[in-house]
Amino acid sequence: MNSTANAERVPSSVVASYTVALGGQNILFAIQLNFLMFAFTDLLGLLPAAVGTLLLLARVFDAVNDPLMGYVVDRTRTRWGKFRPWLLISPLPLGLLTVAMFYNPGLPPTETLIYAYIVYFAWTIIYTLTDVPIWSLTATMSRDVQERSRVVSIARVGSIIGIGIAAIFVPVVAT
Repeated sequence: MNSTANAERVPSSVVASYTVALGGQNILFAIQLNFLMFAFTDLLGLLPAAVGTLLLLARVFDAVNDPLMGYVVDRTRTRWGKFRPWLLISPLPLGLLTVAMFYNPGLPPTETLIYAYIVYFAWTIIYTLTDVPIWSLTATMSRDVQERSRVVSIARVGSIIGIGIAAIFVPVVAT
């Protein structure tokens, strides 16, 4: 390894922090992915077809939301950089909205469906506020392509661990 490669190496503490952040983000993603249909049908009492329609419309919305957020992030100019503001403001609302997705407000069916739409679309927007910047961050960690690949590879392991934590522990806690 030459001195240029050593100079481009991302510090272990940064890689560890990034990996833990992605693991945490993916715990919330996995909870939503694995348990949302159950929550909306069994806890909120919504019809499966209504929930399927909601999820389809949310994915269509995501097709616009994700590139739009990429555009916004790319043009963000603050003293903290382009990614950090989004990564600082998003986690608390994302956590609260994750809880709200599994909360039954005790409303009549139509209002419950409206509640589900509002909460899930808000969750999708806030999740995008974390997802686009956190994955874009790797491009700024190093100019060395191999080093960026190393960081992403390690972070993907953290993501998978986060998904595994949610898949294993949420059912245990819920019972």
